[in-house]
Amino acid sequence: MILLRRLAPVLLAAMAAGVARADCALPPDAQAQAAQVVALVNGERQRHGLPALAQSGALAGAAGDHSCFMAATGRMSHTGRGGRKLGARLRDAGYGYRAAAENVAHGYRDAGGVVAGWMQSDGHRRNILMRDVTQAGAAMRAGGDGRPYWTLILGRPR
Repeated sequence: MILLRRLAPVLLAAMAAGVARADCALPPDAQAQAAQVVALVNGERQRHGLPALAQSGALAGAAGDHSCFMAATGRMSHTGRGGRKLGARLRDAGYGYRAAAENVAHGYRDAGGVVAGWMQSDGHRRNILMRDVTQAGAAMRAGGDGRPYWTLILGRPR
């Protein structure tokens, strides 16, 4: 009985995480679309005389987790599970950083559309063209209604 009392909060958290991910799908082309986002971002950076960003598995993982959270909740936000902001989510992913930025979007059907949308927004464009970042990770997940949720995280590790 004592063991059950100790495990109950852990089991409840695990069950809640499973429920939150029930409406998060990994579309068959999601990884290719995410790679295309980084390639298109690098193209924009090149056009503006900036160096290309290296792909980061840690940033891609954090982006995937956040896209999944948004898809499961049906809400686009820079705040993740448990009220976690970008810095906390990156620390949770084991990514120590000197600089970091995040772009999110929903509804765009492909990488070209989402990057074009970001480039038309001053704040998102500013993130893509940041001089202080050296790495990127992107992800797309779909909610229960099939709507895509996108996350691009840019960073410079410590």
